[in-house]
Amino acid sequence: MNLRAIALPGVEILLGIPGIDVLAALTILAEIGDIKRFASAKKLASFSGLVPSVHQSGKTRYTGHITKAGRSMLRWVLIQVAQTAVRQPGALRDFYLTLKKRKGHKIAIVAAARKLLTIIWAMLTKNTEYRYLKEELRQKKIRRMHKRALPYKVDNDLPQKITSLVGEEQTMTEITPPAA
Repeated sequence: MNLRAIALPGVEILLGIPGIDVLAALTILAEIGDIKRFASAKKLASFSGLVPSVHQSGKTRYTGHITKAGRSMLRWVLIQVAQTAVRQPGALRDFYLTLKKRKGHKIAIVAAARKLLTIIWAMLTKNTEYRYLKEELRQKKIRRMHKRALPYKVDNDLPQKITSLVGEEQTMTEITPPAA
């Protein structure tokens, strides 16, 4: 992962969401693919497996656990991002806390992940920023990525170092790996 990750479409937009770093943004974009494939946020949520299973017979309807029929890596990343995002003050945290009182932590986190996926769908289809964007947070993430992405250092002294290690009499083409 290097500095070219920022240039990819959608990465910088997703970095505005609390809890999403460069690796999470790249994973989400890789798992989703082209966002235009999904006509609605519901279709994307179904693709990810973050929708409840429905069992219905006549007028009786039962909604159960999430289907898990979609992309497991996308679902996992969204759950991890949601767990981080609900720690930050904002609308997603308020949604989580309200639901947590009634349904419990696990169900509330999954619901927050689905809501986050809906927000991501809207942001990527409309090419807009996160409504509650904190620009300093996004810039901090970008600076952290720049620090981690060290430039590739070309070592021009490599032939000399190899010569000093193996001896003067061998050249680069004569060096063979030891027999096993």
